[in-house]
Amino acid sequence: SRTTCSPSTPNNSRRRCLRNKMKNSFINVRRKGLRSLRHILQEWIEVHTTYSKRENWKDSIWWCHERPNVAALAAAVWLSGGTALEEYSTRKLRKRGQSAGRCDLSFRTKGGKAYACEAKQLWFAGGMTLEKGSEAVEKCFKDAEKDAGNLHPKEGEKLAICFVTLSLSPKASAEKSIAKLIEILTTTKADAMAWCFLPKARKLLWEKNRRRFPGVAVLIRKVVSSKER
Repeated sequence: SRTTCSPSTPNNSRRRCLRNKMKNSFINVRRKGLRSLRHILQEWIEVHTTYSKRENWKDSIWWCHERPNVAALAAAVWLSGGTALEEYSTRKLRKRGQSAGRCDLSFRTKGGKAYACEAKQLWFAGGMTLEKGSEAVEKCFKDAEKDAGNLHPKEGEKLAICFVTLSLSPKASAEKSIAKLIEILTTTKADAMAWCFLPKARKLLWEKNRRRFPGVAVLIRKVVSSKER
């Protein structure tokens, strides 16, 4: 269940309540032209929550690779009233014209706005320093931007997407690692972001590598390629 912060809660307790709520899930759409993504990101949090809950908190989407994470976002688009298509054949822009390629995700919002996206996934080790973590997130974004820049303009507005999955050793503090990652995320130049660190999933352990995966964040940035300028 989500944290509830009542207006009647005393100020100090309310501030603490809001901080805890922010650690669990959060949405921020900074670019005015992408406000239609807010509903999608709300549904994205629900997709992850519902999946893990139905799997009795023993499985998650976010500890899988890029494709399942793209699928979770596509599901959120459908649930928000839009349409989505994953990993489909299309034409891509190259230095010497065009060639056949694939697009990770194309979707249309309920309001009719079309987007074409390229996504990358970052496994964020809890032991990273703030500096190294920021560099890793930015590299993830740059890789996604490079691929998105090759999409044909007819596909819609181009978005670079970076999924950041937190990966911890069994003894690492989930609370401290989440706080560190949130600090990095909130200072990243993203046009929209959301994260989902569900309390019941913070001890989720992958037996094969003995790593814990407390949750995931998604960062989105609008892309305008040099080929279109």
